[in-house]
Amino acid sequence: MNLKEFFEMVLANLNMGNMVSEPEKITGGLTHKMYKISTDKGNYIIKLLNPNIMSRPTAMNNYNQADSIEEILKRNNIPAIYSLIYNNKKMQELNGQYFYVYNWFDGKSLKGNEIKELNCNKIGEALANIHNIDFKNHEFIRNEIHIDLVNILPLQKK
Repeated sequence: MNLKEFFEMVLANLNMGNMVSEPEKITGGLTHKMYKISTDKGNYIIKLLNPNIMSRPTAMNNYNQADSIEEILKRNNIPAIYSLIYNNKKMQELNGQYFYVYNWFDGKSLKGNEIKELNCNKIGEALANIHNIDFKNHEFIRNEIHIDLVNILPLQKK
């Protein structure tokens, strides 16, 4: 099955509308792949999770915890682009492929010379609000962290 067929199945299963243009690969991710999908109901990002990462024994718990934290941030009005919920869950799975869906946000990364004091103030305010959230009533299971940098990061020549 090719990617377009996969995305058409996703759109049908999640009632996201009919595709109106070819999927567009979005660059910038290190470990996962992201695609902009335009439908007659809106524009979305589908983030395909790396199968190698998802095969790790701790992956699902880590993502579940991240999803819980994301919901806490959302309830506390922290500005971010949050994954969408379908069938009462954030992470979706179809034919063994795990993925997240987001609303498309038409923005751009600022280059160093474009960053102004106002941008830094907004970031600082968001970080302060995150640090002011009381997480005491939220249980998080902390697993031992294993990071295999050899297999994650490409070798760089100096």
